[in-house]
Amino acid sequence: ALYKALLQPNGQAKAGLSIAGFESAALGGERYRFRLTLLDARADRKAVKGEVSLQLMGHIDGAAKALNLAELAGLNGASLKFQFQHFHYVDGELKLPAGFKAEKVVVTLKPAERGAKKLSKEYPWLQRS
Repeated sequence: ALYKALLQPNGQAKAGLSIAGFESAALGGERYRFRLTLLDARADRKAVKGEVSLQLMGHIDGAAKALNLAELAGLNGASLKFQFQHFHYVDGELKLPAGFKAEKVVVTLKPAERGAKKLSKEYPWLQRS
């Protein structure tokens, strides 16, 4: 699907920078892995730059809580900055805090290009996009 979106002249390819998907899976115990896929299908093929934010939304002891998914996975600021021409992955593994029930992930892209708008998309936790 990723390659089709890159090569397809219609549909998603017109959108330029996009959040192509988010997948998460249980590894056992309280350990999980995730992969975020970013896509840039603009015709000019100049490198797109920016930063990504990953918030894990859920509940702990009945109270709503937002956690920084990148911090849980030990990703630093450099790992969250992107510069690519076609597609880019952000991968990680993490352990959830005891008692935290994850529900969804909110992905936000902040392009560095002047005047570019933020992109945001939500994905259910532990489901493939």
